[in-house]
Formats: sequence, C-alpha cells, structure tokens
Amino acid sequence: MPKSSFIETVLIIAVFLVPLPLFSTVSSGTVSTTLVPIWAFNGAFANYTLTEKAANATVDSGWQSYKINEVNLTAATFLMTVNLFDQAQASVNGGFFTNSGVFPLNQSLAFPALNSFQLDMLNQGVLPQTSKNSSVVTATMVSVKAGTFPADQVSVSGGMSFIWIDSYSGVVLKSGVTITQSLNANGTQNPIIQSELTSTNVPMSETLPFNMAWLVVSLVALAFAVVGLLMVVVRRDRMRIARADSPSPPHSGPECMFHQQSVKFVREP
Repeated sequence: MPKSSFIETVLIIAVFLVPLPLFSTVSSGTVSTTLVPIWAFNGAFANYTLTEKAANATVDSGWQSYKINEVNLTAATFLMTVNLFDQAQASVNGGFFTNSGVFPLNQSLAFPALNSFQLDMLNQGVLPQTSKNSSVVTATMVSVKAGTFPADQVSVSGGMSFIWIDSYSGVVLKSGVTITQSLNANGTQNPIIQSELTSTNVPMSETLPFNMAWLVVSLVALAFAVVGLLMVVVRRDRMRIARADSPSPPHSGPECMFHQQSVKFVREP
C-alpha cells in the first residue's frame, strides 16, 4: 500500500473500526429518549490528534474531528460530518478531507462513542459481544489532552490494539492500533496508529482539575480559619467580662515580690 494512502485509510478505518466486532450495531428504529446516548445531541463534537509511529519515531500526523449536525429521534438516526487532516496527504487538497453521512442512533463508534446499552455492559467488565483474545479492564484512569478521566480499557487481539472509553459518556478517549506491515524480505515494521481526544462538548466524567481542587481546598481552609478566629475572639471577650466582674486581688505574687526585692537592693549601701 503506498505511503500516501496508508494514513488516510488506517487512521479513519483501523483506529475506530478494529474494535467494531466487539460492539455490534443495534437495529435502527424509533428510540426512547431514555435510551438516547448522552453524546447524541445537535452540535456534539469530538476532536482527536492522530499519529503514526514506527521504531519510536513519528512518521505521520494529523487530526480528526466529528460533529453531529442533527439528531432525528423519530428515525433514530443522526447526521454527522467528519473532517480529517493528514500531513502525508498535504499535496492532495492541502491534506484536508471531509465527509458527511447519516448513521443509526445506536451505532457504536460511528461517532466515536458507545451506545448506552453497550457502555453499561462494558462498565461491568463484560464485552457487548464475545471476541477471541480480547479483554476489559474497568475503573482505570486515563490522561489525554482533554483531561483526566475514569475509563474502561479494551484490549483487542491479544494486545495488538487498545481503546480507552470514558466510563460515563462512552466517548473514546484514546486508542492505539499496531499494524503488521511487510517491508521486504529482510524484515517487517510494526507501525502504531494512535488517537487521543483533545476536546469535546459531550458531558464527561472528568476528574476535578488541579486549579479547581486547589480553590476548593483553599476555601475549606479559609472557612476553618474564620471559625477558629471567631472562637478565639468570643473566648477572649468572655474572659474580659469575667475579669471585670471579679474584685481586684491584693498586690502579691511573683511580680510584687520581685518589685520589693528590687527596691530593697537599691537601698543597701
């Protein structure tokens, strides 16, 4: 396969379609609003960076964006536009490609996310459809450019490809596919195609950002400090009132004794 067409086909197809046997398409038809995926709304988008690496070196890069233009609940479909930029295809249309199509609302990974039913199964550690040499790890934490999220990790074909899915929204967070590509009789190289979520407006199970966490901690500490200060002020005022109500004691004690000794010391020859 020529180099110019490798990324175009693999990034679009392999990254998101390799795991597809695990997530079968549900037949279309009118869908109850309770079953509508959280990502299925007008204007929903998800953007990804795409890279191809071989021998620990980046040999190609690009990005891909998905946008749902319209959701039709009656027909149980959605209209989506996909845009792709491939650096290796820069000589063709500047490397930009776009395509639009109508998809069943419950079709997983057309928009890069699972439907509600399959996500529920995956969160329980069960693959929606049995597949040989595949496994699921739940409750993992994944950091991508869009943030840090709790996710389910699916390993396909004994580790040849991985995909991490947000455990709340079902959106794909990250994926990696190893492709065996023959070069010549002297050996082979295994390029790795990777995608990573950079931004989305789909509600996600994002962990508390550091700056927000610091703000919360600071506010809690400030609240405790204010309460502590009020307690000190109230206690001090109570002590002042108690002293004012009690009679003055005669001059005695260490301070008085020290004063008398000082006077006596001065009078001695």
